[in-house]
Amino acid sequence: MRAAHHGACGNGPAAGVAVLDGVRAAFGDHRLFALRAGLTGELGRYSEARQLMHHAIRAARNDVERRHLQRRLDAWTHSGT
Repeated sequence: MRAAHHGACGNGPAAGVAVLDGVRAAFGDHRLFALRAGLTGELGRYSEARQLMHHAIRAARNDVERRHLQRRLDAWTHSGT
């Protein structure tokens, strides 16, 4: 996931998404869904980004993580993205 983030920082969100496409071992990990949601949102694919964030919230391991992810999703919703 760190590689995806760094790829996005240096080469844009599409590069980060491409790195995540190659990550299969962490499938189901809420952090993978959340990172992909953020990168997808940066690409302007907001509906898909919201879906991914919902997956992240469902996959989160505890209430603290779920609340954090829900706040991120709520911020997107209130900003109109």
